[in-house]
Amino acid sequence: MRSLSRGGPKEVEAALESGKVEELAARATEDAAVLDAVIAALSSNSSIARGWAAHVLGNIARAAPDKMAPAARALVKLALDRDDWVACWGLYALAELAAVRPGAVVEHLDSVGKRLGDPIVLVATRAAQVVGNIGAAHPARAAKFILRLRELAEIGEHVGHVEAGKWDIRLHKDVAEEAIKKIEGAMKKKNA
Repeated sequence: MRSLSRGGPKEVEAALESGKVEELAARATEDAAVLDAVIAALSSNSSIARGWAAHVLGNIARAAPDKMAPAARALVKLALDRDDWVACWGLYALAELAAVRPGAVVEHLDSVGKRLGDPIVLVATRAAQVVGNIGAAHPARAAKFILRLRELAEIGEHVGHVEAGKWDIRLHKDVAEEAIKKIEGAMKKKNA
């Protein structure tokens, strides 16, 4: 990727505008300057660049979640974005980070927990993943979300096989139940 040899913000934003997600994610996992430029692109005036930057961060989180710890605040900002696509990628990246370093995002649990009530299926589902992953290590902090997680599971149970885009709404049930198990399991271990 010759245009990213310096990893500058203009080169990264141009690559984002052209949708070079996998290429940018691979470079950003190896080059802190490229990662910084991707994070900086989240403030871009271009909604296309912002959306692709969120997607790149999601791919980085999947491949190398530890690399995302310094970007935890930026990921929370994404998770709370009013653009659902950006929010989904932010929550996805936070869930991946919380799975390996829950302490890096525990201070943002309340903010992320608000997304459990989101009417967009995938946003609420991704928020449940974050809450569950944090709750596995910090059950006392996440316990207050168990009731909302149970509501999500119930929604998934009653709706059945209605598809939202390509995402099955039953994900609500499966992910919410998994999050509850993580939190309750960690609470039992702590009390044992």
